[in-house]
Amino acid sequence: LTGLLGAVAPLFAPSDIQVKENIIPDGTWKGYNVYRFNYIGDTVRRRGVMAQEVEKIRPDAVVEFDGIKHVNYGAL
Repeated sequence: LTGLLGAVAPLFAPSDIQVKENIIPDGTWKGYNVYRFNYIGDTVRRRGVMAQEVEKIRPDAVVEFDGIKHVNYGAL
């Protein structure tokens, strides 16, 4: 199972609000709210969705690894 998760995990981006900070709304994309943020402990600013919001609309596009929700952007 670990090998399978290792193969699948790269398809998903960690999008859980609990691993992000300095979150600022930054428009929408395909009907989803988009935010600028950085991952906690990282200074690189990124742009993306919040898994908790996506999960309400497309639960099939969200998976959880080690307690952190990830979004499959390819499914959106």
